[in-house]
Amino acid sequence: MIGGGLVLAAGTGPGFLFPDDSAYTTAALIGIGAMAITTLTSLALARRRS
Repeated sequence: MIGGGLVLAAGTGPGFLFPDDSAYTTAALIGIGAMAITTLTSLALARRRS
């Protein structure tokens, strides 16, 4: 997931190897939002075809 990777990269401070804990939380929330949008879109399209 590109968006999550960008959030983690932005959450990694200069000279640090790993991102802050909040960056992981933000990346997870972005992923949840993307999955929710994808699920709702696929359900709407499936209802249209039936």
